[in-house]
Amino acid sequence: MRVTELNIYPLKSARGIPLSESAVSAEGLPGDRRAMLVDPSGHFITQRELPAIATVLARHEDESMLLSRGEDGEV
Repeated sequence: MRVTELNIYPLKSARGIPLSESAVSAEGLPGDRRAMLVDPSGHFITQRELPAIATVLARHEDESMLLSRGEDGEV
């Protein structure tokens, strides 16, 4: 098997972050799919319901997750 591309998705259904390498744990890649958007009733919101989620870039910074939109990460 040959890996040709490696991405993590800190926010499920949002834009991916390309990686050149990553550690792997029993839970998968660190930082991958650790958060998701939910509505007030707790229902998970998907790209099928809200396609604009695909434009959101999520990244961890310190103890927070920062969200931005746009080609270059601009809000």
